[in-house]
Amino acid sequence: MKNSLIEAYTFFGMYFSNFYFHIDKNFTIETARSLKKRVQTWEAFMEGYFLIGRIYKEIFELMKEHYEASLGFRFKSDSSNENLITHLSLAYLVGLENLEPPNLFYQLIENFDPDNINKIISFFWRQKEYLKEDNEKNMQIKNRILDFWQFVYNQLMDKEENLSEKQEILSNIVKLTEFLPELTEPYINWLKLSAKFIKDTVTFRLFLNDLEKFMKNDSVKTAKIIGEILLNAPVFTYPKDKLETFIKYLCETEDNEVKRIGKDICEKYIKSEVFFLKEICEKCH
Repeated sequence: MKNSLIEAYTFFGMYFSNFYFHIDKNFTIETARSLKKRVQTWEAFMEGYFLIGRIYKEIFELMKEHYEASLGFRFKSDSSNENLITHLSLAYLVGLENLEPPNLFYQLIENFDPDNINKIISFFWRQKEYLKEDNEKNMQIKNRILDFWQFVYNQLMDKEENLSEKQEILSNIVKLTEFLPELTEPYINWLKLSAKFIKDTVTFRLFLNDLEKFMKNDSVKTAKIIGEILLNAPVFTYPKDKLETFIKYLCETEDNEVKRIGKDICEKYIKSEVFFLKEICEKCH
């Protein structure tokens, strides 16, 4: 490192937590504080450091000025820019960061760059396997994900005249339906808005899977909400079995208004020359 050997800085970053906790804490702290930011050796150090897949509170506090210097810096490696987003998103989920200035996570999202927002959404969605158990810690993390969704929704409403430019965000964010505890406000409005902009069958299938869990609540109110959300969605030819299940669910509800919504969805598909629902629609009517 004294000879500014680039690889030495990269490896120091990669094994930063090992140096800090197991080898020489004082050396690690002093070296981290002495690094000149936004130069080649610092970039090599950060590229190595970003490969660490965990967040340690002590180290995060020590590294804050380096994270801040990384914001707005264009690393040569695209993976380093993505890893910066992952680090700050993880710090947000575990409560080291929040949605208020001057927090680093807030600085990351305040200019509402669609690429960054979509990467954060994808990262949050990928945590679903780790958050299956409904313990207190996981519930806190899920609530933080929903707080982020609220932040995004508020930003979109402030820029409603340019909503079409944000279609990819609105489409991707429906993946976070995975973390909704119930179909109540404000979640209903979020889903009705996003449903209009779902852009592909993969996202739509995931969305239907997440909506399906609310069908266990066998109430007219729930059926009406689900129907209104689906009526907002574009016409898709896949997944056929799921769509048929939802139409059947709506039509078999003992409520004329819900049945009408089911009929409207059927007509929407048939007018779009998508006929696979025709038979089940005829049976329901």
